[in-house]
Amino acid sequence: SATVTNPIVGFRVVTSGDAIAVDFVQEESGAFTTSPIATTTAIVTRAADNISMLATAGPAVGSAISIYGEALPTVQLTATERGIFDIDDGTSNNTCSMAFQISSVDNIDCRLRNAGTNSGIVQGGTISTSVMNKVAFGIATNDAAGYQSGLSIGTDTSCTVPSGLANWRFGRTSAATAQLNGWLKRVLYVPRRMSNTELGNITT
Repeated sequence: SATVTNPIVGFRVVTSGDAIAVDFVQEESGAFTTSPIATTTAIVTRAADNISMLATAGPAVGSAISIYGEALPTVQLTATERGIFDIDDGTSNNTCSMAFQISSVDNIDCRLRNAGTNSGIVQGGTISTSVMNKVAFGIATNDAAGYQSGLSIGTDTSCTVPSGLANWRFGRTSAATAQLNGWLKRVLYVPRRMSNTELGNITT
């Protein structure tokens, strides 16, 4: 292998009558590799991941809930936020989210937003790019806690739980550019505030 500026890549058939069949030759200019897209003669642009469903399709979202996710981001941690799981009102004003926070200190970010203002934040832990990250977030009024790999990453005892949460988003948050761009293995929603012992056990 070699690194060459502006390379020219091709296939050479030496003997007359030889032939080769090539599938899924895909040139990408992104920061990380993605799965192939089957095309014919036209160039296509990959749409951003946007997997969601109405919260009404699942258990009711009340004032005491817990969420859990198992996710693995790509090695190229370039975005400022990589969403794991999010419940929101269709905007960024009222949200309950769990994400990989990519900044000067990469960590897990569990966050509540109420009427456009951060109303609860739990940050900590570390981000693994080699094994699944198991993260849980338990939420009730003035009682939020985050856990990763069986250990507490922080608490918030002055938080407000948002209302009107009607959308579930998987592998992203309500922010338009906060896709996980990685692997989401499992998410779990529990319609009650799990105990800290339970949060630790489920992430072990």
